[in-house]
Amino acid sequence: MKKFALMTAFVMAGSGSAGAATLINGSFEAPGTYDGSFQTVWAGSTALEGWTIESGSVDLIGSYWQHSDGDYSLDMNGSALGVISQRIADLVVGAYYALSFDMAGNTYYGGTTMSVTASVDGAGGGVFEFDTTGQSQSDMGWLTQSFQFQATDTSAVLQFASNETGVVGPALDNVRIEEVVAPVPVPAAGGLLLAGLGLLGFARRRLS
Repeated sequence: MKKFALMTAFVMAGSGSAGAATLINGSFEAPGTYDGSFQTVWAGSTALEGWTIESGSVDLIGSYWQHSDGDYSLDMNGSALGVISQRIADLVVGAYYALSFDMAGNTYYGGTTMSVTASVDGAGGGVFEFDTTGQSQSDMGWLTQSFQFQATDTSAVLQFASNETGVVGPALDNVRIEEVVAPVPVPAAGGLLLAGLGLLGFARRRLS
């Protein structure tokens, strides 16, 4: 029975929590000193704590429209389409994570489908769309989007890039990350169970 107990402990060793990843200023609340309608933030600016504006510009929205979370959100098109990124820290190699964000679109033109590309280390994610039909500044219709990825290093670069031209773009708010339990394929689980039962039977024969 000691052999079976050791085998069980070995199998369970990989099932512990991977811990919390660190993503800064996911709702764009810091530094939180802006109280106007919106302001355009250009590439190279440090106005969005935790985030790098890689190219173009974004609008930090204050009172201009309804937010998904807190007092601020982004229009991913400022004076031109914007690309922003952040290096997520405290990942555990091999662990699975869900990256979620709330998305809407600038309703200025109305009836327009907006899209943004989201990725982690240039992979995962994809193109996410939002139809602004029927929405308004006071009722943005925020929609939660998400995708999963597996960490290959202790940090990774999260990037959002607008796919729209002009000064009206997709809206972004409430970016967050959490650890998820990856689904275990049935054959693998079945094989593990059979191996455990076989070892248990062997241990019992040795004891009899």
